[in-house]
Amino acid sequence: MDSISKTTTPDYTTLPATVSVTLPRELVERILLLLDTKSILTCRLANREFNEIIQSSIALQYFLACKAAGVIDNPRSPLSYAERLEALKKREDAWRKLKPMFEMTISVNHRAAFKICRSTEGAYFLSDANWKDLNYCHLTSFPQDNPRWIRIPGHGPALNWSGILVNFVAALYEHDLIVNLISKTRNGTLSTWSFSSFQRESITLSLVILKSTFRDHLK
Repeated sequence: MDSISKTTTPDYTTLPATVSVTLPRELVERILLLLDTKSILTCRLANREFNEIIQSSIALQYFLACKAAGVIDNPRSPLSYAERLEALKKREDAWRKLKPMFEMTISVNHRAAFKICRSTEGAYFLSDANWKDLNYCHLTSFPQDNPRWIRIPGHGPALNWSGILVNFVAALYEHDLIVNLISKTRNGTLSTWSFSSFQRESITLSLVILKSTFRDHLK
């Protein structure tokens, strides 16, 4: 901090009025992005320079807009922060007016079983009729996008494995991870895979949580 000017309240208590920030603006912005929403808003009220930085920062405005809308940012999005913020504003406006920006029908070309169908983290998953594989497509953000189905082997690259795919959980944004529950008889086994590469992943610390999630199938 460079300098602090002071002001006097009616009871003659001296309080800091302004703070001159000598840190580079980009560094201050990165520090603010590490704060929670309440702390960022407090900084806006506490200091004019902080307020100006927050108000003019597209990244900070997008972060606050995500929190207000209750959405999670997609770190793999090819869009800039300015484009993401604009898209989020249009989305919220469409929800307020109950008028979607566009509608799209996605054809299902594979033989789907519909035993597992779930939308999570920007992708829609649908189990295959062979009860072994998952199919997914990325949900589109723009009407000109052309979604396509991609098949995920239920047990990875193995060609001849017995059993059926019972369920799955995913942490795509945070860990690039899919965990499949494979059942041969009454007992189930967990198979963990990278979502982007379909390569086997080794996890140990979270197995207790995963087994708790699948506790009804792992008895």
